[in-house]
Amino acid sequence: MADQGATHKSSGHPAVEGLVRACGLPTTTALTLCELVGPIERYPAAAVVSSIAPAPRLKWMLSGWTCEMRVLPDGRRQIFSFAVPGDPVLSRPVNAANPCSVVALTSVECIDVAQTLARAKDNDRAEITRAMNHALDLAQERRYDDIIRLGRRSALQRLADLLLELHDRLEQIGLVDERGFHLPLTQEHLADALGLSVVHVNRSLKTLRLDGMATFRFGRVTHIDRDRLAQLCRV
Repeated sequence: MADQGATHKSSGHPAVEGLVRACGLPTTTALTLCELVGPIERYPAAAVVSSIAPAPRLKWMLSGWTCEMRVLPDGRRQIFSFAVPGDPVLSRPVNAANPCSVVALTSVECIDVAQTLARAKDNDRAEITRAMNHALDLAQERRYDDIIRLGRRSALQRLADLLLELHDRLEQIGLVDERGFHLPLTQEHLADALGLSVVHVNRSLKTLRLDGMATFRFGRVTHIDRDRLAQLCRV
């Protein structure tokens, strides 16, 4: 169950940077949003980010990672997408018939967007709503990229393409530096997102490392050659 905490007032937070840089949220409105955010819902790793309402609710990620997944009847799972700070995600009631769930990959902080918008002035509400809708549109566009990744790319290209996507999204919110970036995904997560076996993912990671294109270990990408990865995906 979510833990209702205090209001989030951290200006320059990566989540806010996502709306400013990727979605055009005005800086003045971003500062107002920092004051409006709350109460914070907290979920531990592996928990389902759920809604207590009878209908899906839009949540806004403040910190942590989630994925949207579906568990198949035989116990296998398909991961459809990953969400990082600043992303809106659609949570569903725990007892919903829809078998697609938003699951926390790390400890997560998020807020209910409708509750925050209810406290905003008209102009700020309009700007925040526009930015959130733009973020949802970007997520929908990534769905098409995901389909191309799964249907038209080799195993090595799938992995390279996903690493590029995550690198660029994290760089935009200031979570990439000279040491690389935090990637709290296991090889099992990568396999379930890319339609590959864990053995195939392991082999592909080794190829990228030996070729000097990317190094991923212990939940962190410590080296990435973006140009070479992009070239690999264009082949």
